[in-house]
Amino acid sequence: MSVVIAQGTFDVPDIVHWGAALRDADVAGMVASARPAILNSSVDVPRSFPVIASRAFGWSGTPALDARTEDGARIESLHLTAVESEGAAATLRFSTASTAEVEVAYRLDEAGVLHASSSVLNTSLDRVIDVTAVRVLLPIPARAAEIVDHTGRWTREFQPQRASIRDGSWVRTSRRGRPGHDTSLITIVGTPGFAYRTGEVWASHIAWSGNSETIVERLPEGAGAHSSVLGAGELLDAGEVKLQPGEEYRSPGVVLAWSDSGIDGVTERFHRSVRARTVHPTRPRPLLLNTWEAVYFDHDFDTLAELADAAADVGVERFVLDDGWFRGRRGDTAGLGDWFVDAGPWPEGLRPLSDRVHGRGMQFGLWVEPEMVNLDSDLARAHPDWVLREAGELKWRHQFALDFSRDDVVEHILERLDRVIIEAAVDFVKWDHNRDLHAAMGADGARRMHAQTLGLYRMLAELRRRHPQLEIETCASGGGRADLGILEHTDRVWASDCNDPTERQRIQRGLSTLLPPELVGTHIGPEESHTTHRQADFSFRAATALFGHAGIEWDLSACSNEE
Repeated sequence: MSVVIAQGTFDVPDIVHWGAALRDADVAGMVASARPAILNSSVDVPRSFPVIASRAFGWSGTPALDARTEDGARIESLHLTAVESEGAAATLRFSTASTAEVEVAYRLDEAGVLHASSSVLNTSLDRVIDVTAVRVLLPIPARAAEIVDHTGRWTREFQPQRASIRDGSWVRTSRRGRPGHDTSLITIVGTPGFAYRTGEVWASHIAWSGNSETIVERLPEGAGAHSSVLGAGELLDAGEVKLQPGEEYRSPGVVLAWSDSGIDGVTERFHRSVRARTVHPTRPRPLLLNTWEAVYFDHDFDTLAELADAAADVGVERFVLDDGWFRGRRGDTAGLGDWFVDAGPWPEGLRPLSDRVHGRGMQFGLWVEPEMVNLDSDLARAHPDWVLREAGELKWRHQFALDFSRDDVVEHILERLDRVIIEAAVDFVKWDHNRDLHAAMGADGARRMHAQTLGLYRMLAELRRRHPQLEIETCASGGGRADLGILEHTDRVWASDCNDPTERQRIQRGLSTLLPPELVGTHIGPEESHTTHRQADFSFRAATALFGHAGIEWDLSACSNEE
């Protein structure tokens, strides 16, 4: 793949090409021929697509940057101040007079995936800048005529859907505080009828675990290489990012790929790129057993020790204790936030079970949901100001989110998890997130999703620093948070709460468009599915689970010898 950035009409760089690989000898002629004709009833210069597309440069579509000072002056008449390039990476810097500096960075990796991001720095002495959008936008040619992305719901995530590109804006947003079960995941535009192995396609994914937007847009006066755009960015609420002098906003990264061999071509690029990360798991993926569908909240040592022994006998390598181990947790209405081992079912703590599991040659894992709190908890009673409130006290699974924009909240939860991990000798954490965050307002009434997401990343990074051998699975009531942002801090994605293999074939196919199979948790459930009550034979369930990081979610102690 090649990306060409060249001097444009307005003395700012244009994105002239991203797609098929070019030779150096091709570039001059391609740049010369890429400039379109001047149209009637239009600007009196050839239209182009600046790196920072805005109305100041004749772009009538969605702008790459939407920011203004508190007195209403828009930041859009930018001029280029510096270009740095090395190998397959380039950083372009722009500025306005004494107000702001904007940086746009691009990097092509060895898999042919383009990594792009932007930042805004307040360089004024006394003005506040309100940032409402910073988007990565790239042009796509007129021959790209169709869109495929994903939608879904709980237990049926990552379902593909197809549409035609028309004049105007096609926008997918997530206002859920997480990508959501209906995440667009990866947005693919391509030539008519493109399929898994045929057609020319361009694809994007936003590596961000909070609110986001993805845009495909076509203007009727577009021409040639600038007919349409594909882009993405964080979806910010009004007033959520206000930069004081010297402060900076950095956008989430957007990853983009091109292929002339259909969807499989961009998938191959994404998989190679993801596998090249320094944080990608390098150890063989252990066969896992999760206890949820075996015991639910009914915890006691004898039952779980019997289950652990049965797991070890069939070759399980990681035994994960799910929800129900902490104080006050006999159901889903109480206890979240109180990360102390419940002395009722666990009078000696979790260490006896952990020792039993380790003694059978397995790793010991534990379920947690650190971002959430039940109002029926000691934590919520002691610190009501730590709870993110929803308009009308909108409960979801009897829980609210903690305000992870606050350092004291992050530090408290971090210390509690740190102690549990040490005392119980935990090797693996299943990190859950069981609700959307709609209003998500702090004690001051301000929206918090940008800072909330950064607080989550900060906690995960510190937990990994303290426990470098710890592996973490990201779960959000199934596949509600399966993005490359969270995967910078985790090792596994729980694809769905549904283990029905018929549903899982579709779910895993969609998710694997972006993620390689070793990152995707795929479990063998019981003959009758917990969520759909559909029955499937063992061979189908097992074969489906082997298309990912395989595990078991089944009460093995109740199985026959044949099973």
